Amino acid sequence: MSGRLYKRGARLTAQLGNPAPGAWFEAFQTVQDTLVITDMRVQFEITRDLSKAPNRAKLVITNLSQQTRQDLQNKRPLRVALEVGYDGQLEEIFRGDATLVDSEHDRTNWLTHIQCGDGERGLANAWISTTLNGASAKDVITQLAGSIGLSVPTNIATAKAFFGKLAGGSGITLHGQTADEMTRVLDSLGYSWSIQGEQLQVLGPGEVTSDTALLVSQSTGMIGVPNYELPKQPGKPAVLKVKTVAKPQAVPGRQLLMASASINGLFRIEKVVHRGDTMGTQWESEIRAVMI
Repeated sequence: MSGRLYKRGARLTAQLGNPAPGAWFEAFQTVQDTLVITDMRVQFEITRDLSKAPNRAKLVITNLSQQTRQDLQNKRPLRVALEVGYDGQLEEIFRGDATLVDSEHDRTNWLTHIQCGDGERGLANAWISTTLNGASAKDVITQLAGSIGLSVPTNIATAKAFFGKLAGGSGITLHGQTADEMTRVLDSLGYSWSIQGEQLQVLGPGEVTSDTALLVSQSTGMIGVPNYELPKQPGKPAVLKVKTVAKPQAVPGRQLLMASASINGLFRIEKVVHRGDTMGTQWESEIRAVMI
């Protein structure tokens, strides 16, 4: 583990959008300013799962300049992307909207706290009111996704469940908060949805993303020994719990290939918590997955 703690790095990119009146998702079509923060101490705790609620990130940056602190605190809307990695090879681990930014003076250091939600602005602001006649399920999901400012995942284009019309006739009325309508429509088809990295993700029961399986083993940075967590509800599958060095590639919905002395097999990542500190000892991803 200590070897992978060497030459860690992080880059935080903050985009300041255009606060002028207009559709909320048009705010970032003209980026007013971009702040790129490197070579600073960055601490992070990121929670991502397959639920409909936004994935969350808590970031702490040490000793930003006064001007940068003011820009982050006062300019809205604010979108942030965090990349982490080793030896200058960084990968995105979180992208989303800043919901709260504040700074505090702690002894000799300034600590800037940023709280973020993945797709937060879309889920909070998107409403829809329309009637679609003779539309396929794919057309309906496309309409819903568009109202959040998102595109339809490629797997919807090939899933038979989305080819035909929705049950109940040739027309459907969509009225209310888009997130609620998305849930209503997809529940009727046996699918669930989440937002991952500001992208709509729609999966059927046990379905995984098209990415290749993520290998977790001793050779790829596994920490400790994997184990099973007993289900909280009867009839639910046991949950694999495994910890590795920080892996941005560990995304909910992705297939995981577990290779250890005690547990082997293919799983679907259900939840991951990334924790790290570029100048501390913490640098890990805690993954929960179920067998597929």
